Amino acid sequence: MKKTLILLLSIIIFSCKKEERGFHDYLRSLDTLVLPQKFSLNSRMNPSKNHDSILFKKYKHRWTHAPYGIAFNNERIVGIIEYSIADNGLAPFLITFDNNGNKIDSLNILGNSSFGMKGQTLESAILDTNLKLVVIDSSKSWQIDINENKIANTTELKVSKTTYKILKNGKIKKMK
Repeated sequence: MKKTLILLLSIIIFSCKKEERGFHDYLRSLDTLVLPQKFSLNSRMNPSKNHDSILFKKYKHRWTHAPYGIAFNNERIVGIIEYSIADNGLAPFLITFDNNGNKIDSLNILGNSSFGMKGQTLESAILDTNLKLVVIDSSKSWQIDINENKIANTTELKVSKTTYKILKNGKIKKMK
């Protein structure tokens, strides 16, 4: 009788134990993106249709709002694009993980975009199939008068390019 009771309790406890879901379950819930991917403040990014919101909270970048999808997934690393809702549009983030779900690195792709009284900076980027991310930054600046009005013919434009490479170990390296 005692053995039967122990067996019965063990079965009940085992069957009531909640199944732990992990990183691979999260990946299965995300859309797969096709590279190259282009990003700008006007990009339309919808969350992955069937993403697991509980697992997103577990694996997300602390500043992001929703997962956009898997940018790449190979035998060593996974790259996921997530986005936050910023004052000036959607802000895409690239987060890299090892295959066990440990975060390796992250990058706010359009992190320098800004607007102010004396200027604005707009960025656009493209992530290609070679896991190279190129960010183009165009910054306009101007002078303002005492009433905070833009002074005519004082606008300057600077354009720069920054290239990042996602390394085999998952680190995102700024190239020179």
